[in-house]
Amino acid sequence: MTTAASYYLNEENVLWFRQRQYDTKLKRYVSNPPEPQQKYSAATYEDLRRTVASAPRGWLLADYYFDNVFIDDDARMFVYKVLQYYPEASPDGSVKVFGWDSSKPPPQQQNLVVQLGKAADKIISGNYNLDIPAQVYNAPVIEMRMRYMGVNSNREALVIFNDDNAVYLPANKGKGIEDQTVVLQKKWLRPGSNKIQILYEESLFKVT
Repeated sequence: MTTAASYYLNEENVLWFRQRQYDTKLKRYVSNPPEPQQKYSAATYEDLRRTVASAPRGWLLADYYFDNVFIDDDARMFVYKVLQYYPEASPDGSVKVFGWDSSKPPPQQQNLVVQLGKAADKIISGNYNLDIPAQVYNAPVIEMRMRYMGVNSNREALVIFNDDNAVYLPANKGKGIEDQTVVLQKKWLRPGSNKIQILYEESLFKVT
């Protein structure tokens, strides 16, 4: 995989972004061992943090494996919180493109990145966990802040909570990424772990 990426990108410094592998003897997935400290690596969560901290800049091309068992949850969350996301870099949405540059600040309030609607078969996300602390759940109003683009009507994109309830997202006012706040009904949620999915209504979606 890294050899193919190096060839097509004309770049020698390509790392394998996997933190787990399947052990055929144990018949289960196991975590990778850490790499030597002096070597760039993304084989473990700690290796990834060290590489991002020590390399001035870099790119991460995340395909569908990014959301499966080969990727450590802490490593995935680190990518969301620390690396910039570049939606325009993948016209068909087949990969998510992230990057970092030590001379620039990390993204603000980026805890999850979902890319939908660029292709007809990519209209619903996987299942994600939303952890709601008790003090947030017990507040008078529960709000969810989101940043998105390409939503052309207020009946086009929605967030589904715990399989049973959903809220539509307000339409974007312009063509760029915008911050939006959505008020959630408390009866949809529970303190602690909640399941969420994000859906683009295919019949209403228009590529712009």
